[in-house]
Amino acid sequence: MRKTIAILALALGLSATAQAQNAWQTELGIQGGFTRLVQAGSGGGPIDAVSLPGFNLGPAAPFPSGLFLVIPWKPKLAIEPDFNLSELASGGGTAATLITLGLRGNYALSDRFYGAAGVMMGYIENSGTNDQQFGLQAALGYRRHFTGPLNIRAEARVTVWGKTDNLPPWDLYSVLIGVSTPVGGRRAAGTRAAAPARAGTLWSKAFGIAGGYVHMHEVGGGNDVIALALPGFGGALTAFGTPEATTPPTIFAIFPMGQKIALEPGLDIHRTQSNGNTVFAGTLQARLNYAFGPRWYGAVGGNLQYIKATGADATTRSGLNLGWGYRFPLVGSLGGRTELNYTMWGKNTDIGTAPVNTMGLMFAVTVPLK
Repeated sequence: MRKTIAILALALGLSATAQAQNAWQTELGIQGGFTRLVQAGSGGGPIDAVSLPGFNLGPAAPFPSGLFLVIPWKPKLAIEPDFNLSELASGGGTAATLITLGLRGNYALSDRFYGAAGVMMGYIENSGTNDQQFGLQAALGYRRHFTGPLNIRAEARVTVWGKTDNLPPWDLYSVLIGVSTPVGGRRAAGTRAAAPARAGTLWSKAFGIAGGYVHMHEVGGGNDVIALALPGFGGALTAFGTPEATTPPTIFAIFPMGQKIALEPGLDIHRTQSNGNTVFAGTLQARLNYAFGPRWYGAVGGNLQYIKATGADATTRSGLNLGWGYRFPLVGSLGGRTELNYTMWGKNTDIGTAPVNTMGLMFAVTVPLK
């Protein structure tokens, strides 16, 4: 994993030199949208999922990733790697390692339209059994400038996974919306990652995507759940029937409110539909961050999760969130942060969940909004 991160960081730096001649530029973005998952040849019904941002659980749920990186290679060609890592363990003795790796080429058909094709590999290890699965991907997309430093793209994608001894063949049909920003090049004048955007404030306006290690403890008994997810799950597992396994929101934004205080909303939305049953889970976090200098900060706020399932009334879970973190420059205009995060979820009698205390060690990448 360290080698992979080092290679990507080097590519970010090297690719920036020739961007003026390219149809592409180095960009980091988040994406989400609709995916239909079909077990090929089974005759069974599909699983439809809407996720913002995208959610991937390796071969167990091979949906598109919520994070993408575009690296220019030739004047009209860019490469787009795909990476997701998940480790799940419960007190009942169940443990799984789930990895998705991919690499595709994006070819500029014009200044707005592009086509893409590539290969995928999935790995799963569960209860002593491991397997690898291989797939192909093709896409057609449209991209343009959105606002400020942000670009937007819309993409139709098809992914085909082959059958293995332990894994069924999957066909995925996706319509995705992505928002990205150029990185790796010269920073705009007057900007610094994870540092003041203007005189009189210790915060910069930014958005980010997070993931990391989370330990979820059900108060009064039950099985603890441990998750390592890059990018994070947020409330995605709630949409698959496990509300106790809610991790901190995957995407967030920073809005300065003075010299030392910033407002940080966080959000993720997930909806699944299969065999006539639908589950919707939306997780919202709102908190205030207080800067103890240009790097260290503390945070306090609340979490709210809205859940609606077929045949059941809508319900909510609420919680208190505390955080302590450190901000730092990462690559180019990107910032990074590490945070110790603690969330206390209350009991919910509608869906039968006990109070859950969630401890997370989170890592996030932040993008300035200038």
